[in-house]
Amino acid sequence: MAQRGRKLAPERKELLERLVEDGWPIREITKTHGFNFYTIKRLHPDYTGMTQVEAGKLSMAIRQVDDHLKKTYGRKMRI
Repeated sequence: MAQRGRKLAPERKELLERLVEDGWPIREITKTHGFNFYTIKRLHPDYTGMTQVEAGKLSMAIRQVDDHLKKTYGRKMRI
């Protein structure tokens, strides 16, 4: 099958490798660094990122920080 779209730059491929090694959630990789979900799965087909339990804990921690910032500064702030 021929590759569609643009070729991934070596620097971007290296960045993705480091993020996968560090265990970043796929959703966070796509949101923070702009990688396409299908690019991640094409290069790392078995990669799942965090478990649901870990992702839930992270989500709860972020929600608690958001609530604290809202109480402190009077508006919702995203980190």
